Amino acid sequence: MSRDVLTIGRLFLLIVPIGFEIIGTQVGFFSILLSDSKLKFLEGMGEMRKIRLLQYAGGAMIFLLILLIGCSDREQYIYKGNSENWEARLKVTVMEEGVTKDFTLNYRGELKDLTDANEIMYEYRTASSSGKSTANFSEEPPSDKSFSHHSGSNRIAFNENQTVDVIVKWGEEEEKIELKNE
Repeated sequence: MSRDVLTIGRLFLLIVPIGFEIIGTQVGFFSILLSDSKLKFLEGMGEMRKIRLLQYAGGAMIFLLILLIGCSDREQYIYKGNSENWEARLKVTVMEEGVTKDFTLNYRGELKDLTDANEIMYEYRTASSSGKSTANFSEEPPSDKSFSHHSGSNRIAFNENQTVDVIVKWGEEEEKIELKNE
């Protein structure tokens, strides 16, 4: 389970009134026990008013949960670039736990043009990290013009202004692409 979900869960538990305990008593669609010692103000209320109060409390908790999720410490950067035959995209997500990178490489030509290459090797380099992958087609020709690589690290440092250098090798061909932050 991610740290964001655990943090939100802990905050959620602080917000929920302590007097609501789950049991098997049916109150409409809710199975909730209203503890007499903690919620005496509910004694004179009818069942419908109790249900309406629970609906308002649930709505308020959902609103607070959405608000907390929206305020998460997450930055996202998208780097793009292209060459004669390729276009590349790197999505970098920086969180408290670390950095994830999703790299996608798309061939701009026809799929049949890739069948002559036995393999495609691509790599990207930033100032602080790199990623590399190879797709081998010696057994079976490529079925897609898109290739991807996912990586992550627990390092949080990331410079959004850096450029990303990409090298693509396929068959006897090689191209370099410089990706820039949008």
